[in-house]
Amino acid sequence: PGRAGVVAHVKGFYANVSDIQSKVHEIVGGGDQVMAHWSFTGRHTGPWLGRAPTGEMISADVFSFFTLKDGLISRYRLWMCVEMRERVIFDSTKAMAEKQGS
Repeated sequence: PGRAGVVAHVKGFYANVSDIQSKVHEIVGGGDQVMAHWSFTGRHTGPWLGRAPTGEMISADVFSFFTLKDGLISRYRLWMCVEMRERVIFDSTKAMAEKQGS
């Protein structure tokens, strides 16, 4: 959750995917909610999303969702469809629920 969730996501991403090229397609906000649609390509160089590194190029469409409180991120979620050796759909809300056993 919050800033810690964003920091963990970014650190894990950059530690395991190199040669990253990213593009922001759209940012939409209203009230205390912001959504960013972006995409990336990169090289899968470290264990990521439960998969061993392949050294191959991967790509993804990503939707990042931010909830703000007092101008700061209070909640961060993302959904992404990653094209690797097999297509991987990652939903951080679902992953957190599974991790917490609910």
